[in-house]
Amino acid sequence: MTDAKRKMHLAVQGAAPGHPAGWRMPGGERQAGDDVAHYQNVARICERALLDVLFLADSPSFTDDGRSPTRSLDPVVLITACALATEHLGLVLTASTTFSQPYNLARSLLTLDQVSRGRVGWNIVTTADAVAGLNFGMTEMPSSDLRYEMAADFTAAVRALWDSWDDGALVGDVDTGVWADADYFHQSGCGRPRPRVSRNVRPSYSRWYQSARDIDRTKRGLSRRRAGRSPPQPPSFASSTAASRSRAKGMAHAVVQCECP
Repeated sequence: MTDAKRKMHLAVQGAAPGHPAGWRMPGGERQAGDDVAHYQNVARICERALLDVLFLADSPSFTDDGRSPTRSLDPVVLITACALATEHLGLVLTASTTFSQPYNLARSLLTLDQVSRGRVGWNIVTTADAVAGLNFGMTEMPSSDLRYEMAADFTAAVRALWDSWDDGALVGDVDTGVWADADYFHQSGCGRPRPRVSRNVRPSYSRWYQSARDIDRTKRGLSRRRAGRSPPQPPSFASSTAASRSRAKGMAHAVVQCECP
C-alpha cells in the first residue's frame, strides 16, 4: 500500500456549539457562536493538534427550533479572523451558489486566499432551504436540478474570474511606469478582470454519523465506487474528548441526556 493511500486527513466542523446540546453541558459556552474570539481559539487548538482543516458550515437563515444555537456570523469574516490567528491550518468556508453573485464571492475568496497565504477552500452548496430563499426575496426555490445547473455555471464563472489575469501580468517596472501588462488580461465573460488566485476548488459532501459501524459501512461503500464518479463523501462523527476513556464516555452520555431532556 502506498503512503498516499495510508494518509488520513482530519478536519473539525467549527460552527458553534459543535454538538447541538453542547452549550448545555457544564462549562459549555452559552453564546460561543456570537464570539469571534471563540472561533480563533478553536482554530489555534486545531493547529496545535496538527489537524488539516477547520471547516465552517453555514445557513443564510434561522431554521432551527430555538433549542440549539444557530449559525449567524458571516463565514467569510470568521475564516478571515481565523486566518490571522493561525499560520498553517487549512480553512474551509461554506458559500451558496444560489444566494451569491460570482464576482462578489470570487473577490472575497481571492482576498481571503491572500490573507491566509493560500490556505482557504470553498465548500460549494446550492441550499435547499425555502426559508433562506425568503431572505433573498425568492418566493419559490428553484428545483434541485436547476440549482445544480446554476451551481455549475456559478463555479465556472468564479474560476474564469480568478483566471482573468495570467501569470506574469504584474510587472512593477519603475523605469517604464508599467505596473501591469494589459496583454496578460483577458475578459472572463463575468465582468472586468481580477487578479489570479491559487486554488483547488471542488464540491464536497458529508453527512453525520452516529457510530463506528456507520463509518465502516460507508468506507466499504466508497471503496466500491468507480473512479471518475461523484466526489468521495468524507465520513463525519461527533466526538467527546477528555483525559481518560471513562471521562470521555461520561461526557458523551451527559451530552445525550442534555439533548433529550
